Amino acid sequence: MLPLGVELDKFSSTPPLQEHEGPVRILLPAFISPIKGIDVAIDAMRLLDLKGENMTLDIVGASVSGYEQYEADLRRKAAKLNNVIVRWRGWQDDIPGLMRWSDMVILPTRKDSLGRCLVEAMASARPVVACDAGGVYTVVIDGVTGYLIPQNDPQTLAEKISLLAGDLDLRRSIGISGREFVQSRHDIQEHVRRLSNFLREAMP
Repeated sequence: MLPLGVELDKFSSTPPLQEHEGPVRILLPAFISPIKGIDVAIDAMRLLDLKGENMTLDIVGASVSGYEQYEADLRRKAAKLNNVIVRWRGWQDDIPGLMRWSDMVILPTRKDSLGRCLVEAMASARPVVACDAGGVYTVVIDGVTGYLIPQNDPQTLAEKISLLAGDLDLRRSIGISGREFVQSRHDIQEHVRRLSNFLREAMP
């Protein structure tokens, strides 16, 4: 079975992380639902805010019918933060551009088959912090291509975010390792080539 294939060309042109002015930029690409652990992310941001960390969290994903109160409660929590800014971006088409903007990508999911956004982040040479749910462990090699953390654990999420935020060299190193990993396993063009060769050899 072939791993998830991604059009890496859309992301691989993103340069490795560089130093920039202003807050650390965190990206959370997921629809607004408890399944994706948006509440865990907001709780982690509250912990980081209490430490005085200067960060921006962009949540990029559509609202979900039936979870209006869940989202409203989280927006109220986020609005009370002082040093950390949470922006609710809604659905966005330019995911490569958002990856380029970010310093790291987080996914505190409670259920996920793999997490396409993690592969896209790694292809963009961005470090990731994700919960050990579903097939996420097949992509996130803890301490190598990112950090794999327990579910429902805002404290550990905050710690890993803070660790990456304070060390540009670490962010860059993990990001580059992630890019090399997905290039070797998740390039859809390579999948097409291998499948074509298989079919050609299998035909009489």
